[in-house]
Amino acid sequence: MDISYLTQVIGACGVIASILYLAIQIRQNTKIAQSQTLNALTGRLTERLLLAAENNQLAGLIAKDWDNDELTTAEGSQILFWVSCIIIDLKDIHTQCRLRVIPKSLLLERTQVVKQGIFTTEIGKNVWANVSKACDSKFIAWFEKEVGINQ
Repeated sequence: MDISYLTQVIGACGVIASILYLAIQIRQNTKIAQSQTLNALTGRLTERLLLAAENNQLAGLIAKDWDNDELTTAEGSQILFWVSCIIIDLKDIHTQCRLRVIPKSLLLERTQVVKQGIFTTEIGKNVWANVSKACDSKFIAWFEKEVGINQ
């Protein structure tokens, strides 16, 4: 057997082994990125839930009938910020789903919260009207379809 042929075969095997190693590394890095993203999203949700659970004033505010109860200016602002955070969270999750970083099931799970009527209130509609101006058209179309908002 010719020595040059043998070195070419060994070289080709080395290239194939390198490509396989890189593929394994990319797969592992992708899983790590997905895990970190899911962890961050879970952390954000947990912080908001704990905040509402530990803060009686916030829990009471969230429980109010935003359209029929008398709200102070401060309460209206707090609700505005709370609803804005919900939209921003969904926007981020929607983007991560489009990039295939996280599963669509997580997006659908989070959407269930807003389907409970937040955006049927005047405050919810007003917040969406303002926040949607900074959103891309794909998110706007998805959000309005999923939540049932007719602008």
